[in-house]
Amino acid sequence: MKDDLKKIQTRTTQYWFSDGLYELAFGALCLVLALYLLAQALLPKGTLLYSILVISFVLVMLGSGFLLTRLMNVFKARLTYPRTGYIAYPSKPRRTRWISVLLGMCIGALMGFVVVRNLISISLLPLVTGLVFAFVMLLVGLRTGLLRFPLIGFIALVIGGALSLAGIGDSLGLSIFYGSLGLTFALSGACTLRSYLHSTATPQESSNGE
Repeated sequence: MKDDLKKIQTRTTQYWFSDGLYELAFGALCLVLALYLLAQALLPKGTLLYSILVISFVLVMLGSGFLLTRLMNVFKARLTYPRTGYIAYPSKPRRTRWISVLLGMCIGALMGFVVVRNLISISLLPLVTGLVFAFVMLLVGLRTGLLRFPLIGFIALVIGGALSLAGIGDSLGLSIFYGSLGLTFALSGACTLRSYLHSTATPQESSNGE
């Protein structure tokens, strides 16, 4: 009974990722972050534009995340739900959401503290970020049973390790890291979406095929 319930939960979770739209949206968010970090690396420190860029980080990321989430839901409503139906996922409790937000803030604050205190070299930031992504993608892979997520985590680890070995850290190194990771997510999402569209059809397409 428990095994059957676990299989149902796994299939339900897999359905959310079956169309690749989540990867496309997250890949786009990584590319936005890469462009932000690139601008931060190129602008002279101490200038007004640089200060505005640093201050607007949270606003840029939250706004981009909100917009991409809305776009993903729009595309799901037009592409996914007409083909394979809609599953109403239970909403997460507010406490769970706040724990996720606080956990992300704590990880960011911890990495900032480590760098400021010179506990690790700045050149190691891409490697540390790659390790974090590899761990998170491994957890996602274990939860969903989809092998492509641990593979993405491995690629993130390789990219981060290569950048750290090359001594490319700070904003430029992280920009290259997130840009490469964004393209990896986009490629994975595009291939998944292409496969999904070829293997499914809307009711109208099915009736026309008959």
